[in-house]
Amino acid sequence: MAEKQAVSLRRLEDYLHKFAIRPRLVMEEVADNAAIFVVIPVFKEEALLKCLDSLLECNRPSSGIEVLIVFNSSLEDEEAIEHNQKSARALRSWQKENEPFFKLHIIEENNLSSKEAGVGIARKIGMDEAVRRSMTAKQPNGIIICLDGDCTVSNSYLAAIENYFLQKKSKGAVSIHFEHPLEGEMYAEEIYEAITLYELHLRYFKWAMNHIGIPYDRYTVGSSMAVKALAYAREGGMNKRKAGEDFYFLQKYLIKEDLDELYESTVFPSPRISDRVPFGTGRAIADHQERRKDLRLTYSSRSFELLKELIDIINSSYPELPEIGKEFKEFLKDDNWEEVWKKLMAQSKDKESFQSRFLQWFTPFRLLKFIHYLRDEYFSDEPLVLQVQKLKDIGSTDPKEQLLEIRERDKRKYRETDN
Repeated sequence: MAEKQAVSLRRLEDYLHKFAIRPRLVMEEVADNAAIFVVIPVFKEEALLKCLDSLLECNRPSSGIEVLIVFNSSLEDEEAIEHNQKSARALRSWQKENEPFFKLHIIEENNLSSKEAGVGIARKIGMDEAVRRSMTAKQPNGIIICLDGDCTVSNSYLAAIENYFLQKKSKGAVSIHFEHPLEGEMYAEEIYEAITLYELHLRYFKWAMNHIGIPYDRYTVGSSMAVKALAYAREGGMNKRKAGEDFYFLQKYLIKEDLDELYESTVFPSPRISDRVPFGTGRAIADHQERRKDLRLTYSSRSFELLKELIDIINSSYPELPEIGKEFKEFLKDDNWEEVWKKLMAQSKDKESFQSRFLQWFTPFRLLKFIHYLRDEYFSDEPLVLQVQKLKDIGSTDPKEQLLEIRERDKRKYRETDN
């Protein structure tokens, strides 16, 4: 056991040597029994203290906890720098007043170049530092949690995540159940209507993956995910993308079927508008409000039916070359399907390994590109509520009622699978 732990710790050290972009940032000693590290990137955030208040109200897990706040902005953004510095001062005051049960560390990265500044590099800086803290604490399977500064969490949040990763059957990463607020007085009614449509779209896509029979039926939301330190290092860590960093990061675990779901706790993300990133929740809400995007529309269910036929043909034709439709051939363009198939077959010893190799090639990103191709060339977007109704046999065409029903089905499906 000691030898295995030593090997794992060396892997963390190797990762930091090869991929970390910062030296050690937190000089304080690691907290006693520290095994949980919550990373929160912060950029001009108004609700950070509310987020920390919700962590403070959590049931305490058995492990020691450290929270790493990564204030970040480009060197040229004077407004953001001033806002971040003000928030950091308020955070230090909050820390003195509340004396939280977790150690709180402030990392200030307000001098990033405009080319690299964004949520991806902020997450990476914090998560890499969490790896370093985990290694120092001799916890190769320390838990790195990603949260956003405008989220709140349910009281079971920390304990539920710890309990999940203590199970022998736990996977390398986990997607945590999330629910955007659908009503209230904090935002205008049209914001709540827009976020309802946006979340319904996310859940429609996830259930479509389940319908196809492809193991990509997981949410990839950066504010509601967690990963073991060793699994993080093994997959090369977080990327530095300005947007979509969560999708590209979790895609690596999806491909290997190493991404699980956790429904014993809930993250409550903000539905607010954001113009910092080119796509994602905040941008989608802004685009919908400004009529650049209509969240009432989504991918046609015909695209998913065609994709299901494709997957079924490929699986059932093994070990013969499957005869794929023209849509997929056109999409591949420069990639010759026969050559792709031959390469996959050469790497496979049986049908199961072939299917695994196929998924490693047909990544979630390639799949999404194919869906976009079908939308642009064959099946235009259709009304979201009708596609949800068709896919999940839900009677109502009210988006809020549909979303609440699918949330409950998600939870019920998880409980049935877990038992």
